[in-house]
Amino acid sequence: MYFQYQPSNNKWGIKAGLLAVDEDYLATDGSDLFLHGAAATYWSTLSPNAPAWPVASTALQAHYNLNDNWTLRLGAFDADADNLDEAGVNPHGFRFTLQPNNFFLITEASWNGSISGNKGVYRFGSWHDTDRFPTSDGGLRRGLSSIYLAADQQLYAKNGRRADGFYLFALAGWVFQQNSAPVDYDIHAGAYWNGLIADWDDTLGIIFTYPHEGDRAVISEIITTESFFELTYKTKITDGWSLQGSLQYVKNPGAANDMQLDNATVLGVRTSFTF
Repeated sequence: MYFQYQPSNNKWGIKAGLLAVDEDYLATDGSDLFLHGAAATYWSTLSPNAPAWPVASTALQAHYNLNDNWTLRLGAFDADADNLDEAGVNPHGFRFTLQPNNFFLITEASWNGSISGNKGVYRFGSWHDTDRFPTSDGGLRRGLSSIYLAADQQLYAKNGRRADGFYLFALAGWVFQQNSAPVDYDIHAGAYWNGLIADWDDTLGIIFTYPHEGDRAVISEIITTESFFELTYKTKITDGWSLQGSLQYVKNPGAANDMQLDNATVLGVRTSFTF
């Protein structure tokens, strides 16, 4: 639940209420295609307190369109990732919290346009969490900060259907306080083809995801990093109905090493209805 205001000239706008940080920040169209959680969400290099889907917390954010291509976004969130109803304290999802000493702040500059007629979206941002975090040596450190870059670029467009064609995408984030971060850096990289079969609304995509476990997690007996590879194909059956298949390979499931748990192959299917 939130309030949004944007004047008729679309130059700027504000939002206030219960918001999730990955609604307006970090996202790429490429990552949205895939089924495994580390690709389909963007919280791997977010603070563990950041309210990412399906969690929302009290927030105020604003954006300003510098011109037709460049947009600047600023956001301040109550760092309350516990606002999910796991303990029965937020049964209806309308719990507004405000912790004076615990804020999640984020800023992002994004470019949305075309290069040689092929569309592209580029995002560069930074965030800071003011909370205290445990460190790998057993202490506490105040503050956690990161920078990130997200890109989605079309390399080839079909004649007559400019949105169809071949795309590359990537998302990378780096946390400065590596001995306090559950994930100290994260890399998503992949490609997808819209309109693979002539006159079909379909997409073939591939992604590799590597959310690297930080020193804090490794010392707490999480042995290594879990990484993902996924190949997926999605097609529209009819208006409002799509079908998607997925082949996933997970290395070190649950961040366990090969001696503890075998690597996993996962087959999945998803059908979606939009109305």
